[in-house]
Amino acid sequence: MMVRLGKVFILTVVCVLVSGILFSSQVADEQVVNASITSFSEYMPGGKTADSVLIEMAAAGHEYQPDEIFGAEFGTAGFIGETERGPETPQLVTSFEEYARIYGSHPGRSFMPYEVKGYFDNGGRRLYIARVISQTAETAQAGLKRGKKNACTVRAINAGEWGNRVAVKVLQGMNSTESDPTFKLEVLCFTRNKFISMKSNKPDPALADIIEVYNDVSLNEGSPYYYENVINQNSALIRMDIAEDNDGSIIPDAADKPIWLSGGSDGDVPVLEDFLGSDGLDLNAATGLKALEKISTVSTLYSPVSCQYDGLDQALIQQCEALGDRTVILDTAFDDPHPTPWSCLISSYVSCYSPWIQITGPDSKDIMVPPGGFIAGLYARNDYVKGPDKLPVNEVLVGVTGVEIQLSPQARKALSIRRINPITEIPGIGYVVDEFMTLSDLADDYGSLSFRRYINFIRDSISTSLFWVSGQEWTQDLQSTIKLSIEDFLDREWKRGALLGSTQIEAYYVKVDPQQTADREGLRPSVAIEVGVALKEPSQFFVFSIIK
Repeated sequence: MMVRLGKVFILTVVCVLVSGILFSSQVADEQVVNASITSFSEYMPGGKTADSVLIEMAAAGHEYQPDEIFGAEFGTAGFIGETERGPETPQLVTSFEEYARIYGSHPGRSFMPYEVKGYFDNGGRRLYIARVISQTAETAQAGLKRGKKNACTVRAINAGEWGNRVAVKVLQGMNSTESDPTFKLEVLCFTRNKFISMKSNKPDPALADIIEVYNDVSLNEGSPYYYENVINQNSALIRMDIAEDNDGSIIPDAADKPIWLSGGSDGDVPVLEDFLGSDGLDLNAATGLKALEKISTVSTLYSPVSCQYDGLDQALIQQCEALGDRTVILDTAFDDPHPTPWSCLISSYVSCYSPWIQITGPDSKDIMVPPGGFIAGLYARNDYVKGPDKLPVNEVLVGVTGVEIQLSPQARKALSIRRINPITEIPGIGYVVDEFMTLSDLADDYGSLSFRRYINFIRDSISTSLFWVSGQEWTQDLQSTIKLSIEDFLDREWKRGALLGSTQIEAYYVKVDPQQTADREGLRPSVAIEVGVALKEPSQFFVFSIIK
């Protein structure tokens, strides 16, 4: 029997068997971009990921059973915080321009736009945004009238002060008829600075941040131009409601004069509950951190204000530990002469960085921001180019022009003792992260961030790829298929140098055993998978378990 040295770490996912039944990003570091390298994604069979295989499986039905373990999608981040506008349900964005179009680019009370731009500038490709908004926020709206009678109401698509910078113009519909009267609607949305500098009621469409034009809008339900289909299913800015006493025959008066929405407000500063959000069990869409929990492709969590809300850091860590497929980035507080993680934050699922970084804002002025979003971009680029078993050591932080405080060798050592990762300058090159340590217990083998993230990757890859096992009848052939699939995946990882050892026996092992799992309906057959991988030394295994 193989001797297993080192600690045993148990990570469990329960999915009961029912018996009988990344890319290449434009970054400033040309040495990285232009280097002749083989990307980590090329190691995956056919360029597939475990998550893309799940989509194929859903399309093909239960008969589709992949005979390989595919690497999990591991270059996706989830950011949570206030934004200028946008939906509360997390949305995927793949560029800063897409983020600005959906969520706005003005920071307001948040660092979010700076962090998102830093993420993409440093190599990030896929990012989910969970907008946080106060429960006291209000939605801007305006009534459109026919004479003195209200025909319909236009409201901003979501709450916030931004809605007060939306104007609509009602004009003559292009295809209006007596039986189906229509009107043309122009929707203009202005950035904060452009809005303030304009004269009241005279917006220049050329200055609008977003312009939407609808040539024909009808309030008649039987019309091909019905507002529910034309406006409410297409507009990124507004929603429309017909007046209760309007049968659809009354349309608003046409006029060149714009009508401004009003009454929008960001409300009070959000509280912890706003960040935690809702789980969607009340038939409403999930929001906040609870919504990010449902997105299985997220491998990195970050909030620019995690150090400002008591309990937010713990909530982020708890999600990572519960799911076992992601880690969280924390920042130290600004202007803290003795930065240190809070005493209760001991976890291998979190890494902390200091000091804050200086960047150039959109007004060409220098500003200080937390470093976490930029570092998350380094994670993503590293995951695609090198793989999650490696660290982005000495990778230059793109867009950073300075730091809050230049760290002396003694200061860097003091941070390292506290397991805080220091950001320092390499003269003539730029600013880099010195180390990538977790806030694990000193006796924990997961002190290096690469160990934790790589185990997350392997575990998530196996668990996701074997999703098809649920519902299968247990047989010896099934046991053999599972074991061989995992061994083949680990063999690929060993051959590319991720696992240590001169032979497969020294690099990894796999055990697959049937067992009984208790649930509400009694005992159900399941399979326990134990995997050991050598990350520090040959034959010294990091061990984790998956129950399928």
